[in-house]
Amino acid sequence: MKQLKKYMIASFLFMLSFGLFSPNVHAEDDLRTLLNGQQLVAEENLPTTSLVIEATNGQILWEDNTNQTIDPGYLTHLMTLYLTYDALHKEEITWQSTITANETHQALSQLQYLPNNTIFAGATYTLEDLIKLVSFPTSTAASYLLAELITPNLDDFVTKMNETAQQLGLKQTTFYSPSGLTPTSLQENPALIDLTPQQANQSTAKDLALLTFHFVNKFPEVFDITKQTEVVVQGSLITQESFTNRNPFLFGQPNAIKGANGLLMDYSNLQHTSGLFTVTQGDMTVISLLMGANDTFTMENQLSPMTIAGEALLNHVFEQYEYRVLAEKGEQTLNRTTFYLENDFGTVLPKTADATLELKEGRLYLTNNLPLISDSLPEIAVPYSKNSSKIEEKVKNNSFLNSIIQFFEITQLTILALGTMMIGFLFFLMSFFIPKSSPQKNNQIANELDENDLDLETFEAVPLVSEHQAPTDEEMLEEAIEPSDESEPVIEMSETLEEEAQPTRAERHQTNEITTSRWPFHQITFYGGLVLVAIGVISLIVQSFI
Repeated sequence: MKQLKKYMIASFLFMLSFGLFSPNVHAEDDLRTLLNGQQLVAEENLPTTSLVIEATNGQILWEDNTNQTIDPGYLTHLMTLYLTYDALHKEEITWQSTITANETHQALSQLQYLPNNTIFAGATYTLEDLIKLVSFPTSTAASYLLAELITPNLDDFVTKMNETAQQLGLKQTTFYSPSGLTPTSLQENPALIDLTPQQANQSTAKDLALLTFHFVNKFPEVFDITKQTEVVVQGSLITQESFTNRNPFLFGQPNAIKGANGLLMDYSNLQHTSGLFTVTQGDMTVISLLMGANDTFTMENQLSPMTIAGEALLNHVFEQYEYRVLAEKGEQTLNRTTFYLENDFGTVLPKTADATLELKEGRLYLTNNLPLISDSLPEIAVPYSKNSSKIEEKVKNNSFLNSIIQFFEITQLTILALGTMMIGFLFFLMSFFIPKSSPQKNNQIANELDENDLDLETFEAVPLVSEHQAPTDEEMLEEAIEPSDESEPVIEMSETLEEEAQPTRAERHQTNEITTSRWPFHQITFYGGLVLVAIGVISLIVQSFI
């Protein structure tokens, strides 16, 4: 009985530990479960692969059957478009660049079983025309024209596709053509044998989502075209063609989703349709990938399995997740450590989850993030600096001062050097308003006082008549009659009072020394100012070499 109790307790603890410390998985990530009860689409018609990531850091918000290697089909155009915008960014081509179609391009465009548009030999197409043709009707011929516009040699373009795939971390992706062609696509056309790839392109759902992540973050201007519901293309030798965007979630569509802005659809095989959808709501952008839907089946209301599954999945993600600012720019305190952030730190989190932050090696990390789409992506973190003073914070919050600092590349060392120079210059100016002490003049005054000491003593001994009233005749007669011994004490008292009122010779010398000995403020401010200016100049010179 005791052994049974021990066994039950051990089992309970094991189950509890598994529930508490199991990895973060999406138990609900199953389209069949998500659509349960709606009875809109048979399970066999639903997409076989579904994946949703957020475009801020690449966290996985939903995944179902994403690990198998697949043929990306005409979603390959995503890499062709990426290299196009990359060439634009590097100024290898411009929006005014054009290319003229040849007989091969015309023959390729006439294959009705491939997604195409009408191409005529000799017609000239602009870069913008080709981007629209590759994006909307996913034209096979236009994708080859676009590849040759960027790199005249087709093999070199395919090489560039694979090199870029490795640089972006697409570890399970290999390209053999700039479009969705396979070795059997052109068997009935010997004239197109040079365009036949060795084999079909290979990738995974995660690699395609990772490519989309890099695409929309590096070249968000792609949305300017992909969010359009209809485009018109005008070649130089043909009548204009118009195409409707088949993205069912764009504005104006019956199943429009707020913020839908792209990205690419593949309807080359209705039994295996695929779609890459991007939606931005507020600060949150998500990338949704659906593959393997059987769109030969449609409801009476013309809703396809791709539309039904995609709408339910996107709505579910925005209901469960949100973009949240984890720490605002400015002064912050975490675990009794005060630090400063240049910008707001935010990411996407479940609405019911709290963020756990950690300071480590000069960066602020989110430690309880969702799994990332690839280990090639950086951890979710931002750098921070030590706490700044209130003056520095006011400067950083002033957009005008920040623009000046960024334009002239002003750093804290620059500000310190300029401040030192300014203080030195002020000291230098102050030195001209402080009177100089002249030892020679002071000595001359002292000598003159010494020479006049005797005359001064003699002058002091004589009573000043102006200090007494003029004696009358009666007073003079009384003084003559009075004995001399009575007048002596009066004279002695007067001399005593005068001696107490006048300082002695030694006291005058001491006072003169105090008056003439002046602290050299002029020299200190003059030379000190020059030294501070020199230090500031040297600091600026040193900074220029750093």
